[in-house]
Amino acid sequence: MKTKSPSRALEIAQKRLSGLQSSDINAFSDLGYGITIQNFADAVEVANQQLDNYNKLLSSLEAAKITLADTDKDLAKQSEQMLMAVALKYGKDSQYYHLAGGVRLSDRKRSKRATRQTLETSPA
Repeated sequence: MKTKSPSRALEIAQKRLSGLQSSDINAFSDLGYGITIQNFADAVEVANQQLDNYNKLLSSLEAAKITLADTDKDLAKQSEQMLMAVALKYGKDSQYYHLAGGVRLSDRKRSKRATRQTLETSPA
């Protein structure tokens, strides 16, 4: 999952704002075209709030992901226990075992390995 990280543009803007605010305020109070330190400071604050919200959402998503993974493990465990309980009660070759999602013993494919007995009786 994506990690929480600060915005590079926000870092630059905060440094720039800090520099502008530490100098003579009258020199940069209004640069024309509606560009003011206050407007810039407001934009930096909005970006900072949005980044905080984004990082909080990432944390919530990570927590939800962990909760879902735990729930998934629990469900897999319960599913296996259900199949084992059906096998214990009705047997692994029953139709109920098959209905519960198991493969019946009689339906399993046997491997065709050559046994010692078949080798001795087969013509060479």
